[in-house]
Amino acid sequence: MYSKHWFLALKRRPFYWQCGYAPIVFLPAMRLCADCNERPLKKERQPDHQVKAEIEGQIQLESNARIPAAPLRSQDASHDPRSRAPLPIGERIGAHDKFTGRGVVCAFLDSGFYAHPDLTTPHSRVHAYFDLMSGKSGVELLEQPDASSWHGMMSSVVAAGNGALSGGRFKSLAPDLGLVLCKVGTLSRVHHDDIARGIEWVILN
Repeated sequence: MYSKHWFLALKRRPFYWQCGYAPIVFLPAMRLCADCNERPLKKERQPDHQVKAEIEGQIQLESNARIPAAPLRSQDASHDPRSRAPLPIGERIGAHDKFTGRGVVCAFLDSGFYAHPDLTTPHSRVHAYFDLMSGKSGVELLEQPDASSWHGMMSSVVAAGNGALSGGRFKSLAPDLGLVLCKVGTLSRVHHDDIARGIEWVILN
């Protein structure tokens, strides 16, 4: 009814099973039949260099597999995305011209800012600027370029730029938005505590 040698694989703990009428004790490192005291045949381990050769051969086969070519581009230039002029974000998503951010002031906290023409032309919409790192304030400080200014300039112009440099075409969704800018970090890092202090300054001022 039972096979004389009935071995089970074991990974973590001893396990007991019945082999004919004699118990088998399975150990993680040794599995012997208590009836015949024989050890199951162990599969010979394949040398590492053979395994490496097989893997490299499989990679080579996959790299040599033929990749279907892309369809030929139409002769009509209108089908080429590179030939079409980029769309402003408002046209791309169908934004309503009625909502421009007029009468709303938004505070931006970042590692630095700069007086971009899309924020200051034809008149500046920056209501206040505060440098938490130096303790200085004043919109005139935005005229001084700094290596840490690029990220805050990018985020504020994307959110509130009026497209002055493009004749008003490439403007944000809120080209009439007012801004309060607060520098709360440096080029290398912005600390959470400084962000909290910057929010406090915005609320108090």
